[in-house]
Amino acid sequence: MGILQTAFADGTFGAFGEIQPPAATTFQSYATYYAEATGNFVQVVQVAVENSNPVNPVVFVEFSTPLSSGTVNVGIEQADEAQFVVVDLNFNTSQVECVHAVGVGTLEVTAGDVTAHDGLAFVSDVSGLEVFHPTNIYGQDVSGQLSWATCDPM
Repeated sequence: MGILQTAFADGTFGAFGEIQPPAATTFQSYATYYAEATGNFVQVVQVAVENSNPVNPVVFVEFSTPLSSGTVNVGIEQADEAQFVVVDLNFNTSQVECVHAVGVGTLEVTAGDVTAHDGLAFVSDVSGLEVFHPTNIYGQDVSGQLSWATCDPM
């Protein structure tokens, strides 16, 4: 696992929710490779830091592996190759409290071999990714399909 002192995601969700909180003084982003019985994946996390303390929201991007160069479908279905979520995290328990937003669409990836602990991947284009509140993804409420509670809309 490597830690970067910078953000990888930016933008807004809802009427005034910001992926990068204005009071944050720095960011920590890291990626972890997981080998699970249900499948392998790479999880990339972005945490804002204010006065040496983590603050919400937190961004999670999970890529199923093997990950290769090209267009990656992002969504909440098992068939999607990646998931993008903006959440509030309980920093004492490391548990997700609620989901602010989910990403739907595509990402363009330039990747090395990310099937093991080595390898490197870069997301080179996010113009095909849209962020929605789980109760209104193209007019559909998918909050019941998520593993976590849904945050109140902002």
